[in-house]
Amino acid sequence: MWSSYAITFAVCLGTSLSMYLVPQLLAVTGDGYGFGASATDIGFYLLPGAVAAAVAGPIAGVAVRRFGSRPAVTVGVICMITALLALVFLHGEIWHLVVGKVLVALASGVCVTAVVVKTATAVSHGDTGTATSLLLVIRVVAFAAGAQIGGAFLTAGIPAGSDVPTESAFITGFVIGGAIAVLSLLTVRKLDKGVKE
Repeated sequence: MWSSYAITFAVCLGTSLSMYLVPQLLAVTGDGYGFGASATDIGFYLLPGAVAAAVAGPIAGVAVRRFGSRPAVTVGVICMITALLALVFLHGEIWHLVVGKVLVALASGVCVTAVVVKTATAVSHGDTGTATSLLLVIRVVAFAAGAQIGGAFLTAGIPAGSDVPTESAFITGFVIGGAIAVLSLLTVRKLDKGVKE
């Protein structure tokens, strides 16, 4: 069970970093980076990511039935790593951020759904509610921690006499999100066989 919780924490931490950093990068106007987008424009730019998150659950359900939880989680984590690390290098156009956010949302949804299925099938029927509720608590804690980490890096990246974070603060946040997702791969192979998948 610990591997399911560790994967959930890592995936949700990486997701929340991107959820925090991408809108901030869209809103900021820095020297050669940022877009100065309004709140309404940012909402439109993030809409494809919301759609991707909504379809991720059904996609994960099909993938888990066909291939099992471990392969679904592995593919999701690899997709998330790729998207977060791509954002390190490709964030100069709005579509870079939109595509990156879509991939992160899709990967996160697939991972979380597959881990919930794995957790629900790995425990006895009487413990399913407790085990899956703990996953929800871990998700909430990870999302809060990721937003705090992202905010801390952006605040630390504001030079003296300015109110705009440097581009390197955003890059550092994306690197940390990718690194955390990479670490979750170490626990994916530890996903135990469930009672029944």
